[in-house]
Amino acid sequence: MIIQDHSKTSKVSPSAGFSLIELLVAIAIGLVIMAAATSAYKQAMEVSFTIGQRAEMQQNARAAVNEMATDLSRAAIGMPLGGIQLPNGAGTTASKFGCDSVSCNGLTTNTYPGQHLNAITPAPASGANAADGLASDAVSLVYKDNRTAFDAFQLTNMSANGTSITFDPATNPAINNAAVGLKVGDVLVLSNNNGQAVTMVTAVNGATRTATMAAGDWLNLNQPNTANSVASLSNTWPVLPAGFGDYPPTVAYRINVITFVLVRQPDGSNRLMKQVNGLAANPVAENVDDLSITYDNFNDTTGALATNLPNANGTPSLIKKVNISVNCTSRTPDIHGVRLRTTLTTSVNPRSLAFKDRYQ
Repeated sequence: MIIQDHSKTSKVSPSAGFSLIELLVAIAIGLVIMAAATSAYKQAMEVSFTIGQRAEMQQNARAAVNEMATDLSRAAIGMPLGGIQLPNGAGTTASKFGCDSVSCNGLTTNTYPGQHLNAITPAPASGANAADGLASDAVSLVYKDNRTAFDAFQLTNMSANGTSITFDPATNPAINNAAVGLKVGDVLVLSNNNGQAVTMVTAVNGATRTATMAAGDWLNLNQPNTANSVASLSNTWPVLPAGFGDYPPTVAYRINVITFVLVRQPDGSNRLMKQVNGLAANPVAENVDDLSITYDNFNDTTGALATNLPNANGTPSLIKKVNISVNCTSRTPDIHGVRLRTTLTTSVNPRSLAFKDRYQ
């Protein structure tokens, strides 16, 4: 009987491992899968980044257009038809808009044509330069501030030259009300049977209910003893008034003189700023590269229509429609080094300017 010894015979088990070739193939396949996954992740991140940039850009554009359209739609509300003549004549200087106590927000043109406060004052090519190197547009508008009813109460005192006024004790809300009271930089209209005059508040004393409108304000509205100043509302003008008794019953109300302008920022971007009266400007929207504004005029007397006028042909009293175009850019460039851009446009027909009573 022959017995065979198999103890020294070995066989390779199929589950013992991979050969070198198999291992290299597996690594190669794994690297391909990882590269594909990495590429897909990178593309997803790039798409997400682009979507975020586009959403932010469009949000800025909408904020800019909505804010401007809202205020422009109110232009002329509560104001005298035809606007108000500002101080003029001998010894006067040009009144300004868009300024606070520090600066005029880079505006290159911010005076009133003919020293006349119209409902809308165009300021073409007066703001920061856009990417194409051309200056952006700006605009100023005005309407009555109806948050208070100051003009429901006659003034109880006025200085002879109109540089201070005293409100009735019954004025409600009080002029020093924390929410809607008078502030330095506010613009007032004084009105009586002799006309209207525009002036800027330079100090407020809540205890005595007195507002001071001293000369030398940064809007050049306070020019005592000149034509169309507060003193010219007296019964004795052009002889200077001697005191409060020389004025007929007079009321004062606040107006909002609002200016929209692009201001260059330290990082090279443009920011849309909203400046009210003589108060500090507030930001509305970031990365607004360009602001273009044109106007449609209509002459109710002659029936003449003119459209898309950059400066309203020098006749802002005929403005019936305002056309706004806002160009916004993304905050940072995309993966190709290019900034995304979007443009929103709208047109506004201010009711107080566009409405015509055809049945009168």
